[in-house]
Amino acid sequence: MNTPLNNNLLSNEVEQNIESVCGEIESRLVTRDETALVDWLAFTIKTKHCVDDQKALLSALISIFNIYKENWVKPKTGWNGYTHRINLSHYGLVAYGGHSQKNTIHVELNAQGCSLVKDWVKVHDWLILNTAKITRVDLAHDDFDGKTVNIEICKQWYRDKLFNTTGRPPKAQLIDDLDDGSGKTFYIGTRKGGKLARMYEKGKQLGEPTSKWFRVELELHDKGRVIPTDIILKAGSYLAGSYKAFNFISVKQDRIKTIQKTTTMTYDNMSLWVKTSCGKALNAMRQVEGGDISKVFELTVRDGLPKRLAPLEHHFPQSVSKKT
Repeated sequence: MNTPLNNNLLSNEVEQNIESVCGEIESRLVTRDETALVDWLAFTIKTKHCVDDQKALLSALISIFNIYKENWVKPKTGWNGYTHRINLSHYGLVAYGGHSQKNTIHVELNAQGCSLVKDWVKVHDWLILNTAKITRVDLAHDDFDGKTVNIEICKQWYRDKLFNTTGRPPKAQLIDDLDDGSGKTFYIGTRKGGKLARMYEKGKQLGEPTSKWFRVELELHDKGRVIPTDIILKAGSYLAGSYKAFNFISVKQDRIKTIQKTTTMTYDNMSLWVKTSCGKALNAMRQVEGGDISKVFELTVRDGLPKRLAPLEHHFPQSVSKKT
């Protein structure tokens, strides 16, 4: 059973003191990237004083994010490992509590929640000030006439390899309505991989079978990448930079580099790997070559070292190290 949120967390005193708790944020004119919009925003912040930080965050959602506080409820269930959750009506949620979450508070604002934001510069500054980590952001571009981009154009982009960011083409999927008027959707990438593009007939999805309204969306997660905070101010340039196909959205493109996770391999680990993987093969070669180890080395060793191999200096004899 859901219970109304305790009004003590939304006291007038907290709202009045939001500037002193969260830092002074200058009021500015609304700043938008006219070529694209932020359609989802999720972020996590570290907390020092749990109750006070919860109060400050909830007040910031009202005063900075402009999320209405009506119909906020606190279900008995948590969310994704957090023990407590506050549903922000139709606009998203706040999750907190739980040992494994390491004193963090998480916020999810859906499309309806993001549409209420009046000043993204103010939101940006608040996120920076509170060292927030963006965990998900969705960017969207609308073509209301469906002339610049539509399903057939997207399919051609895929055939032209304009969605390729590496040597291999990304996973693609077409959901076809077979012209029943409910709308087609073309997907590139996967949510599991942290980068998913959706291109779909938005107007038809909303129940208008003859609508030409077409939307391009990019869903980004922080898996394997750091999402920069300024993405909420430059949605168009980041969306345009995500794939060559989307370059038309903005003359300027910004790209987010993925983090290549590499693990250093020690000499001992490498030796064990060679013994486990190649030991029997090397032994067979030694037998064929009449026990001549040098011949086996001549047939198998090649120039260079493994890229992940840790420095070898401390494995060399002292006399060799001094000479080098």
